[in-house]
Amino acid sequence: MKKKQLSLAIGLAGNLTLVLWGQPGIAQQAREIEEVVVTAQKRSENLQDVPISVSAIQGDALTRAGYSSIQDLAGAVPSLVVSDSVSYGLAPVAIRGIGGPAGSGSLLTEQPVAVYVDGVYVRALGQSVADFLDVDNIQVLRGPQGTLYGRNSTAGALLIDTRRPSGEFSGYTRFSYDSYDNAKVSGAVNLPLIEDVLAMRAAISHRSGGDWAENIIDGREFGGGRGTAGRVSLRFTPNSDVTVDLIGEIARGEDRPATLQLATLELGPVIPGLPLQLYQGSPHVRRSDYEETLDDREVQIIGKQYTETESENVTLLADWQLSEAVTLASVTGYRHFNVSGFQDSTPWVTGALPGTPGAEFWNNLTGMPPPNNRENSRLINPANSAFSLGWNTSDQDYTSWSQELRLASDSGSFRWTAGLYYAYEEVDGFIRIVNEQGGPPMAAPGIPPLVPGSAAGLDLGFNTTQETHSYAVFADGTLDLSDTWSLTGGLRYSRDEKEATVTNTVQTLRTSVVPPLDAGTTVACPGATNDCEASFEKVTPRVVLNFAPTDSGMYYASYSRGFTSGGFNNFGDIGGTLPDRPLEVGSETITNYELGAKHELFNRRARLNISAFWSDYNDLQIRQAVNTGGVAIINVPEARTRGIEFEGLLRATENLTLTLNGSWLDTEILDGTLFGFPDDIGTITMGSLQTPAAVDVSGNRMTRSPEWIGNFSADYRYPTSFGYISGQATLRMQSETHFTETNQDLDQFIGESWEEVDLRLAVGPDDEKWEIALFARNIFDDRHATQIVPFFNLPNATLNAPRTLGVSFSLSRH
Repeated sequence: MKKKQLSLAIGLAGNLTLVLWGQPGIAQQAREIEEVVVTAQKRSENLQDVPISVSAIQGDALTRAGYSSIQDLAGAVPSLVVSDSVSYGLAPVAIRGIGGPAGSGSLLTEQPVAVYVDGVYVRALGQSVADFLDVDNIQVLRGPQGTLYGRNSTAGALLIDTRRPSGEFSGYTRFSYDSYDNAKVSGAVNLPLIEDVLAMRAAISHRSGGDWAENIIDGREFGGGRGTAGRVSLRFTPNSDVTVDLIGEIARGEDRPATLQLATLELGPVIPGLPLQLYQGSPHVRRSDYEETLDDREVQIIGKQYTETESENVTLLADWQLSEAVTLASVTGYRHFNVSGFQDSTPWVTGALPGTPGAEFWNNLTGMPPPNNRENSRLINPANSAFSLGWNTSDQDYTSWSQELRLASDSGSFRWTAGLYYAYEEVDGFIRIVNEQGGPPMAAPGIPPLVPGSAAGLDLGFNTTQETHSYAVFADGTLDLSDTWSLTGGLRYSRDEKEATVTNTVQTLRTSVVPPLDAGTTVACPGATNDCEASFEKVTPRVVLNFAPTDSGMYYASYSRGFTSGGFNNFGDIGGTLPDRPLEVGSETITNYELGAKHELFNRRARLNISAFWSDYNDLQIRQAVNTGGVAIINVPEARTRGIEFEGLLRATENLTLTLNGSWLDTEILDGTLFGFPDDIGTITMGSLQTPAAVDVSGNRMTRSPEWIGNFSADYRYPTSFGYISGQATLRMQSETHFTETNQDLDQFIGESWEEVDLRLAVGPDDEKWEIALFARNIFDDRHATQIVPFFNLPNATLNAPRTLGVSFSLSRH
């Protein structure tokens, strides 16, 4: 089926190209491609002059492609992998196979892909994946950016710039509606308040609907949500030398993640009338019908499942031209983000016939009879029911202040930037993990041993607070050695000082323990409260040799280093089963070697950029299983990534543009051992927590590091007597990837290869004051997991969105 879809997709793209080439009346003399300006080196430069592997997507291109958040960039940018959230709005980002402890729920560790919005670093991962609102451009910088962007950019950086006010009155409004009742409306207006002195821009967006997964327990729908965001920007230009931008924004969201529990547990022989708890010691078999789960797009959720987000941000940008050669820039940012939510983990239990303990337990839990008559081909009998294996809830709050000052000169044969940086960050969070059916493998302090065959569910709480002070000083400069050769060198010193308090408790014992404890009894785990303090510092240099023999081509060779700051673990284990789990997590460092070439061809009607890299990692931060249901973060000594990336653009005719982007990636953990769950775990015994075992991960591939990522698109604009008709076809594809560091050889923990095809057809006048478009996303309805996270070693997954058809309408004034 996959091969058929791929063949259809390639055939569709190829046939579309041939048809467009053969259209009568199309001018065969194509116009030049537009120059793309980027700020990857913290100054405005032509993309083709920057010796960094960087992709740039303009705001209008985002709109045409239907990309409304970072998640939509999956498969569109070389070496970039974006995973949908399993819970709490987290959509981990990986570049070149490095994405940090994704899906860990850890509040105190950092991400190796730095995200900046309007120049301000975004600490909270959930805030970085908010809906795009009035975006001017997005830049994806691949490889360590430790000199100019500092800590937490070992894999790269994402730069998101919003549109600034201007001196002209302008605005737009857009509306879209699709086949899953997902309605989106957005708009912006630009107002000159005082001519040449003060201007304002206001933008707002709202979305609602979009549910595409059915809950087969009670018919509720998941996968969608609603959200509202607004931004007001002021630009003050008292004279030609000073520009000040003040940006304030607020956003609220409530989503219903369609989390799938990819497991079925099977009861052993039961005796009617006896309580279900007596059977918790019997083996329960994991489900193997992974493909059917993907095909059905159905979830089984007993409790609530939601993610709520709130954010408020203020940014102050100032640029002052001190002289003809020197500019002073200031970037001040305040960001606040809160995320809370609930995640259910409900497997199916087979054998729960009416009148049996399974049905009785189901009825007591939900107040409803088992779903006897619901049609579901993957259940053994129509009376099968479900129970809650466990669930978790969280409330996380992030606050940060940051200040950067830069001096820069962009004239003459030596161009340089130097600056100071300070940030204060505060994290306050609580995570609660409930194992309804499992108990501790041994008696924790104050907890008597379990009676064989009984169940003692655990209600675990993890309270965390942390303060971080971050300091940095940096300098970077480029010296022209001749008309064709230049040398760039940079250096940054970074220091993070962190203080945290981590408290872990067993808050409630939920079922039968002898002697019994009252509900709500709180018993401290070993090492329940820890006051942590640590500092992490690093010097990160870069050196680049650049050769530009012509105005349309350049080559570069670079050496660079980066580091991701260390931190602390906020998850614990019960009974001390993980003796090697450290409280403190060390810093992660990378040394990167890269060769690249950038060319404009055919009289600037084509662009081709290629890079090859080799990266060595020391003390790589990865996940480690913890039997409470969370994970810990540890360092493994060595890892390596290497790959090739390319981006091509061809203005084939005056009206036809073709793009082809892709990457090949090879990753390997060279040395490391962690605690995990083995491949051969055919049964799960309820009534006890599984004990992870030591696993040698040397030679394993890193998670979320597909060998191949590819993107092909054809964009055609056909002139008419009333304006234009435009068509766009895009093929995005990604090869298989692992979701666990132990590389478990189970379908439930491996992300299949996938191909998605998107189509768009639009019509509008030459002045582009309005446009009507029809769109189809994932036209062949490819189905695959975008994120899989083990919870009690049972795979919890999110799926990609199904085939979606829709219409959009826009009005604009330029």
